[in-house]
Order: sequence, then structure tokens, then C-alpha cells
Amino acid sequence: MVPFIGPHFFPNDDPVAMNLATFTVFSIAYSLAMALFAGSSPMLAEWMLHRHGWPHGPALYMAAWVMVAMVCVFRSRETYRDPAI
Repeated sequence: MVPFIGPHFFPNDDPVAMNLATFTVFSIAYSLAMALFAGSSPMLAEWMLHRHGWPHGPALYMAAWVMVAMVCVFRSRETYRDPAI
């Protein structure tokens, strides 16, 4: 989703600069998401399973993030036929 949103933050007529901005935004967003969520998910799952004995905790944690992602996808604007992109 970030490659489609990225160019709107950096409007430019030069396609090379727009691609560079798109790739930069995507790489920063991906790296940040991996550091925050992929790094903390195993620790959180371990905490839910062994500390509190909650076997459905990791599945509910994943379901909560899926719901957040679905809200973001459904609220985003369709750009398939947009001539500006």
C-alpha cells in the first residue's frame, strides 16, 4: 500500500525522482514495521502463553492487527484509473 501512497507525499514531475521517493518511503515504512511488530511479536506471544497461560492470545493479537490493516485498506482511495499517478 505504501508504494501507492508515497508519491502523493512527494509531488514531482520527474518520474525518476518520484520512483526514488516511492522506494525510499516504502523501505523506511517496511523497516520500521519489521522492527516494531516482527521483533516484538514473539516476545508478546511468549508473555501471553507462559506468563498468563492464555493460549489464544497470539491468535487474537494477530487478528487485531489484521483488523487494523483491513480498516486501512478499506479507507484508502482507489487509484486504478487516476491519471495523476
